[in-house]
Amino acid sequence: MKKLLIFLACGWVLITVGCSKVTQVPEPEDPTGKENLTAFFGTAGGRFVAIDAYSGAEKWSFETDGYVQATLSTLDNVGIESSPTYVNGLIYFGSDDKKLYALDAESGRKKWAFTTGDKITASPTVIDGVVYVGSNDGYLYAIETASGSQKWRFRTDGNGYFSAAKIHASATVANQTVFVGDFGEVSYGQGGRLYAIDVTSGKQKWVFDTQPRQAIKSSPAVWNNTVFVGTTRIGSFKSKSRLYAIDATTGKQKWVFDLEDGVDSSPTIVNGVLFIGCKDGNLYAIDAVSGTKKWTFKTERELNSSPTVDNNFVYTVSEDGYLYALDAASGAKKWDVDIGSGPITASPTVANNVVYVLGGGYPYAFHALTGKKLANHKIGGGISSSPCIIDKSGRVFHSSVSGVNQ
Repeated sequence: MKKLLIFLACGWVLITVGCSKVTQVPEPEDPTGKENLTAFFGTAGGRFVAIDAYSGAEKWSFETDGYVQATLSTLDNVGIESSPTYVNGLIYFGSDDKKLYALDAESGRKKWAFTTGDKITASPTVIDGVVYVGSNDGYLYAIETASGSQKWRFRTDGNGYFSAAKIHASATVANQTVFVGDFGEVSYGQGGRLYAIDVTSGKQKWVFDTQPRQAIKSSPAVWNNTVFVGTTRIGSFKSKSRLYAIDATTGKQKWVFDLEDGVDSSPTIVNGVLFIGCKDGNLYAIDAVSGTKKWTFKTERELNSSPTVDNNFVYTVSEDGYLYALDAASGAKKWDVDIGSGPITASPTVANNVVYVLGGGYPYAFHALTGKKLANHKIGGGISSSPCIIDKSGRVFHSSVSGVNQ
């Protein structure tokens, strides 16, 4: 899904939030190295920002064309929902102004911008000098990182007769194949489809059809030659949503797990266990080989963000306004904290034992082991995407699996 971001930096402001419930262990000292972290994110107003991840000091900001050209009649085409991706000194993100941007991560200067036919809510995926990104115009684009030129584009099937089906979430690349899902055509009863596309030619290898009136709004995950993707029902059509496991080579279904409600959350897989949030308020842990449930954890409202796993902890944020830290093996709650900023859809990111969460116009920092609030900073504007964080050595931290060089 949609996965990550923030807005306009104005300096750190301390506010009161709910109490954090902590396991009975000695609290460690505050993490070190936090002063060397830079967070990148976009805002609902169309500005893209780089800030010191801990102090909140703004390093630079960039105004998208949507921001510059905004009028009262075009506000829906201004925001940045796409989460950024950093590779080799460049930061990439999509925008509601229909463009994919490549910026110099140090200065914020634009290297190039590529225009599609509709909003880009998906986060870009960068592999071997090519950016792969889907658009709401129904095309998956392969763009050269060096020049911003189109290498190829792939059109989703849609209903086969009229418009292509929009691509809401990010593509995943594995074994020279791009995997991406589409939204389907609900009015014609067609469910979302998962595509396997050759990275070099842009030609389809296979396509997998989900059940009717079920859209794919989250990003697929690939593990052990298996593609995992969830669906969410659209409109008033009554059916269970599903999590699918599909053979990455053949496109054949391996197993399916029925869910009580839809999935906007993208799956995270660690040590053979798949973690995924659901609109029924549950975080599920599922054996990735067999499709059997290991445990669930219930929150008070929808879980639309993707879980992040780090150091045997699972971190997730719910639209009940809480950040939760769970034991990855058992699902037992380690701690939770009431962020108090309303519904949160951006996924948490963990770097150097700090959990960063964006919501309600604030980036928050919490100690990853205890939930102690370290800082929060008023940015202004809405945030619906997750941050990309880079440390001084060049390590990149995204949501899903943090603490590793992505």
